[in-house]
Amino acid sequence: FPVTIIPVVVHILHTGGSENISDATVIAAIDQVNRDLARLGSDTGSIAQPFRKRYIASDIKLMLAKKDPNGNCTNGIVHRYDTRTTWDRTGNLTALYNGITWNPTRYLNIIIVKDIVAQSGQNGIVVGYTYKPGTWQTGSNLDAIVYNYGYLSGLQARSLTHELGHWLGLDHTFGNTNNPGVSSGDDGLLDTPPTMGYFST
Repeated sequence: FPVTIIPVVVHILHTGGSENISDATVIAAIDQVNRDLARLGSDTGSIAQPFRKRYIASDIKLMLAKKDPNGNCTNGIVHRYDTRTTWDRTGNLTALYNGITWNPTRYLNIIIVKDIVAQSGQNGIVVGYTYKPGTWQTGSNLDAIVYNYGYLSGLQARSLTHELGHWLGLDHTFGNTNNPGVSSGDDGLLDTPPTMGYFST
């Protein structure tokens, strides 16, 4: 099968602190996602059955954008001095995303922030989130993945792979909920059985 290339632009929102991560960190994180998509991880033998035999290499690859919306050369990484580094989804979402994302019909926008405020009923740290296709109208600036800068190094970048799955339309294997283990659920796809789910660090 031909490989589907998804052009990516990573927007790093910062106020000059540690959240202004390096380009090298971004590149390594994208490489980790691509290894996950290609089933090239060194730990695939530790995947529990019946999932192991169902994990196959996909025909999807992320690539940092080479051209910006105006046709100018880019490395696909934008460092943006912006006070919206603590991302709070309880307010006006359109204003929250305004002016950050590039045309989402041409790019996967990944917004890197310092912290994502947990919504009512959420436990723990929010590493990242996105909305599934069809949530917003085509071309909406809310069509993006928002991700915590502290979880991009090494295998922690697998949480970005997880969010990419949601961006592509996948539910959790334990269903359309953020509460694994609460009740058995299903993602509606035949490649994985219903599961209780598991939350770990």
